[in-house]
Amino acid sequence: MSDLMFSIVCPTYNHADYIQQCVKSVLSQTYGNWELLILDDGSTDGTGEKIAPFLRDNRVKYFYQENKGAGRLAENYNFLLSKAQGTYVTILEGDDYAEPGLLAAHHKAFAESPDSILSFNRVRVDESGYLWEAPIIPKNQFEKDIYENKPIGNGLKELFFRCFIPAQGASVRRSTLLDCGGFEKVEGLPTVDYPTWLKLAQKGTFVFVPEVLATWRRHMSQSTKQRIVVLTETMNPVFEKVYDELSSSLKEILPFGKSNIKKHWEIQLTKILVRSGNYQLQSHNWKKAREYYFRSFTHWPSLLLIWRIKAKTGILFSWFHIPWFQWNKVKKRLNGT
Repeated sequence: MSDLMFSIVCPTYNHADYIQQCVKSVLSQTYGNWELLILDDGSTDGTGEKIAPFLRDNRVKYFYQENKGAGRLAENYNFLLSKAQGTYVTILEGDDYAEPGLLAAHHKAFAESPDSILSFNRVRVDESGYLWEAPIIPKNQFEKDIYENKPIGNGLKELFFRCFIPAQGASVRRSTLLDCGGFEKVEGLPTVDYPTWLKLAQKGTFVFVPEVLATWRRHMSQSTKQRIVVLTETMNPVFEKVYDELSSSLKEILPFGKSNIKKHWEIQLTKILVRSGNYQLQSHNWKKAREYYFRSFTHWPSLLLIWRIKAKTGILFSWFHIPWFQWNKVKKRLNGT
């Protein structure tokens, strides 16, 4: 596999504060047979100027387009896929960055498991300075088989309920992506990886690299909080569609049905709407907070008594303009902590 090359696809938008660290992390890779494909989705903050000095390295290629928005992210990914020449396509968005050993680790993983179609690693999540790592390392062979999608389709046991595969650094066999139509496009969905993993879990086995090899920045901005709601609402019918289209043999290995998937995500959406309301309270967006709380009352797949109380309390706090962190202080005093 001496001719192996990674095509690193890097969609970016208004990442002027981060893009240089991203590009430098690729230039610092200990495995050097790669190309970096950057697509600037109409940035207005000088992102392009930050990238310009790196174009002296002919492995770095830059494309610019008028802004399409997060809802058409799959188009951007598939544009970069059409430009890719590598055996594997690696994801690294413009506000994230890789550890020096990222590509070397995936090179080794694919060399040891040449039939696998996807290799993914652990990531460091940077949530406005609060750091944690994901996903957790499998504790037993049962969990390891799910991560590695062995037998094919086994990963769906978890993927229908949570995305355990971080996009940052994940590498996919390019020929497999092309054969199944590229990155999965879901209209209005501000993410690409999750629906793509659901598709790939039906195509081949995976490799899990238990090292933290990339950093995923999660910005605590209002738009990000709102996007979580959009993502969940948009993904719900995706899960149902994927399940309906599974082969009978794949359905047989799943210990649940479509109704279980639907109920799980209705519960998650209820909690996300309440949490989003809490965040809006903290940001003093009183009207927006009430909107999320009231919307949460349309998604009650089970009793969820505590969450009903939280939503009703949040509505009350929004009318009296009381931020959520003050309510947290009251709870601590009531609990004697």
